[in-house]
Amino acid sequence: MNTADALLIAHLIGALWMSGGAIALTFVTWGGGASSERAALQLRARLQRLSVLAGVVPGSLIAVVFGSWLAAELDYSFGGAWLSSSYVLWSSYVLWLIFLGIATGIVSPRARRAELAVDSGAASGGGQPSRDGVLALAVIVLDVLLVAFIVLMTTRPGA
Repeated sequence: MNTADALLIAHLIGALWMSGGAIALTFVTWGGGASSERAALQLRARLQRLSVLAGVVPGSLIAVVFGSWLAAELDYSFGGAWLSSSYVLWSSYVLWLIFLGIATGIVSPRARRAELAVDSGAASGGGQPSRDGVLALAVIVLDVLLVAFIVLMTTRPGA
């Protein structure tokens, strides 16, 4: 096994790790139904945060680091004849930054707030927290971006 093979394996492991976190996040967000039980709401919020912080973020970091290293190892040129592909590659980095921004800036904090709302509602005897539409929309956007990554990385247009 040469260096490129090892980098490819590491890149694929990161991509699968990221995908697993995103898929788990989707199932947790949409599979929870309309449960009004506090324990179920709290578990859903914790699993949403865990999916982002233990799945999406580390997996995407591994995929990007080893994927970029692999591109350098295979001597992909980012100019001249490969210009169209470099634009695609650049857009995938931008998409990745948007992906991480949504995951860590919207999904994880909103899941934490939902978890705290369940805790404070239980302590004060307040009403049930409602489903967060922004969080649900953010999960949909993450899924669309994940599909875009997969298409860009498997088709490698212009390569």
